[in-house]
Amino acid sequence: MSQPSNITGDMDPFDARLYFISVLKKVNASQQSIQSCTTFALRHNKYYEDLYRCIMEVMQKATIASRMNLFYFLDSLCAKSKKADFTKYLEYIQRDLKKIVVDLVCERDEGCFNLINTLKVLKSWKEKNYIEISVIENAEKFLLEWKGEKNYPPRLKLPKTDIIKRIEEDRERAKHHREDIWWVDKSHEDGEAVRLWEECSELSDSDYQEILTENCKYKPNHPWLDDYNKVKLWNEEQKRLEEEEEKERLRLRKRKLIEEEKERQRLIEEERERQRLIEEERERQRLIEEEKERQRLIEEENERQRLIEEEKARQRKIREEKSIEEKPKYYGDNFPCITNFDQTSQEFDDRNINYDPSFIYSFPISNNTNQIIYEQPSFYNQSTDITTTNNDTEPSRENETSSLLEEYHVEQIAGSNLGLLMQAVGLLEAGVSSLPDD
Repeated sequence: MSQPSNITGDMDPFDARLYFISVLKKVNASQQSIQSCTTFALRHNKYYEDLYRCIMEVMQKATIASRMNLFYFLDSLCAKSKKADFTKYLEYIQRDLKKIVVDLVCERDEGCFNLINTLKVLKSWKEKNYIEISVIENAEKFLLEWKGEKNYPPRLKLPKTDIIKRIEEDRERAKHHREDIWWVDKSHEDGEAVRLWEECSELSDSDYQEILTENCKYKPNHPWLDDYNKVKLWNEEQKRLEEEEEKERLRLRKRKLIEEEKERQRLIEEERERQRLIEEERERQRLIEEEKERQRLIEEENERQRLIEEEKARQRKIREEKSIEEKPKYYGDNFPCITNFDQTSQEFDDRNINYDPSFIYSFPISNNTNQIIYEQPSFYNQSTDITTTNNDTEPSRENETSSLLEEYHVEQIAGSNLGLLMQAVGLLEAGVSSLPDD
């Protein structure tokens, strides 16, 4: 894949992320694809956080074979980062090594095809000291435990095409490994000598004896034995210093682990405290909501009681008004007063009673009958009896009413009005039992 035109200059983080993901998805066993990804990651190391997240995302979505190729890319990235003295990628890989190796590259059960090669890469990392040895050994422990199980390897079958592809990839990697063996660092003047010195093992006593013998043969008169003793003392001193350095390194590592554990415990305590505060805040909010709900219910109940009281008062007022309307009022000592004039006037008209609004009529009334007799004054030419009878009235009540009628007479009162007459008629219909003797 050709790189974008601005790849040599500054790239936008979004563009760098998109390009790096596209390159990672095409990584295979060829060194060209691996070196291309490694070069890009180191060239744009200011985006190391985003680029490392891209690596993890692509590895999680990739197949088992592609994950192994990406793991070889991480091997190349570790080597180049160490040479470039850029440790950010190494720190992230060290943090997520167990997840990368156990959960992704060697995922059960298909990951058994990558187990052997993964152990080889981890062994080379320990020798080259890319990351802490304890982290590598912890990851190796899980792989070796799986390898030692009875059901390993699981009975899985690979298609023929996948088998051929993996053979080609292994051949390509073996070729690259031989290239690494032949590679010489030309940036250093004595690069080849330094490489040989780093690769050879430490000199033993037999090696020194052999060197002393050869030197004595070369120059018999030279005090080789004194030189040998000096070199031996120097080697012993160097070995002692190395042991002290190793002890100091182990002590520092132990102290670092202790500090990290303390920091982890502190973070755990902070998280617990934060969760406790969150729970307390939730409980407080819950109590507040419950109190608000309780107050709302109380207010609703009070409002309901108030409405009930108002309704009761209204009904009571209506009953009082109704009772006042139904209760007869007396005008002076002799004349009843009726409040519902309109209704009484209408009923009076319905009975076809002729009346003179200039007179007030005094009528005998009884509670025991609904019969009412209206008698005109004596100055009329003739007397007219107008009787309204309830069909359900008993004869005994009619006789009682007739006897009461004989006791009363019509009186003419000047200046009277129709209202008083109507009130009298209404009172008669209401069934007033008696009137004053006058």
